[in-house]
Amino acid sequence: MNTGRKLTDPMPLLFYPEGERFIYIAPGPAVLVFAIELKSIIRNNLISRQPVMQPNQHPFGEATCVCTLAEKCVRKALAACEVVPENDPHMGTLTFWCDFSDAAAERIHDGEELQHVMETTWRLSGATPPTPRTPPVVEDVGDVALDDEDSAAVA
Repeated sequence: MNTGRKLTDPMPLLFYPEGERFIYIAPGPAVLVFAIELKSIIRNNLISRQPVMQPNQHPFGEATCVCTLAEKCVRKALAACEVVPENDPHMGTLTFWCDFSDAAAERIHDGEELQHVMETTWRLSGATPPTPRTPPVVEDVGDVALDDEDSAAVA
């Protein structure tokens, strides 16, 4: 059976109909399975249309569950999942959720505690703005730090 997919292609986004949850499998040294309820994606639909400016925890951090394949219930749920079509009406928000999940997975793989990661990924910075009229700074603590020292050298 040829599906047109390669073994090395990223995992598709999945939907678990019984639990009405989207499931994303994040790659890394340990496979992490992220799940979020459909109603949370619907409630946070505007995230894909405007900057995230939550006073504390990102809404995805509050609504996302993180599991591993070691849990039997996770393996059973995956067996019942359907692939989310690319034209799903919530794909914009789901893409942001997958980005959030990737950022969280990277921090978890780096050894940070799960609770701390879920509470601090994409939150408002605690830094005080230089002036009262300066807008608050959004701190995306999941960004990948790039080492550009080699590219900054001038010959």
